[in-house]
Amino acid sequence: SDANAYTEWLSARTGQHYLLPSESQWEYAARGGTKTIYPFGDTIDISYAVFSERKTLSSPLPKTDRTVNRNKFRLYHIVGNVREWVEDTWTDNYTGAPADGSPRMDGDKSMRIARGGSYIDNAEALRSAARKPLPANTTDSYTGFRVIQELN
Repeated sequence: SDANAYTEWLSARTGQHYLLPSESQWEYAARGGTKTIYPFGDTIDISYAVFSERKTLSSPLPKTDRTVNRNKFRLYHIVGNVREWVEDTWTDNYTGAPADGSPRMDGDKSMRIARGGSYIDNAEALRSAARKPLPANTTDSYTGFRVIQELN
């Protein structure tokens, strides 16, 4: 709800329309046109993402950090660093998801979906298709959000 409140505030402040991405929009942006396991290929290392590869990390990098490679759509930290909220409610899979890319809202409304993995996760959680259910009121240092601007 805090992430949605922020998008509402930002929209009112700028006169533009901002929102959380749907799960399918997030995955499209993360993949950056690839069909590989990770946005950067079928393997991943610390030059592409902040994650706990050899030892558990204790904090994320600032969102302004550019020490990791960006994906083909020029997005930084799309996987690793902090997992990201999407608008959809939790369902076990994509079966029955809207074909137009809009959020799926017919799932468990007490649970939302986070994508991308975080700095405490291993490589498996950073796969382009990885998804995690979280209680909708989760606030922690492992979870953040990315907004999209709707263009007219």
